[in-house]
Amino acid sequence: MKYRNKKTGKIYRWLAAGTDCTDNVNRSVAIYCPDDNGHEIYVRERTEFEEKFEMGDEMTPKQAAFVDEYLIDLNATQAAIRAGYSAKTAEWIGPQLLGKLTFQLRLRSEWKTDQNAPR
Repeated sequence: MKYRNKKTGKIYRWLAAGTDCTDNVNRSVAIYCPDDNGHEIYVRERTEFEEKFEMGDEMTPKQAAFVDEYLIDLNATQAAIRAGYSAKTAEWIGPQLLGKLTFQLRLRSEWKTDQNAPR
């Protein structure tokens, strides 16, 4: 997945999510690298990453439909089925999609515009 630095416009590639256990404090972190240079790897607290980067438009129409459907009842499996994923795979694809940062960022931005959404 690719993200744009809001300040510089530079494109970065998402590598993984992780946990920083330094000082016995578990912090969720984002691990990423410049899109044009995979040899440099950066780690940033996830909340800071979410503030400083915006997601690219890499979602498929089906994935975007999943986000819209998930906001209806917050049921990942049913949202996946309504978005067009098969009932056979919906049980694992829904939670998998929710785990990806792209979806979390999109959901947060959607929730900010919806007064009735969970916080």
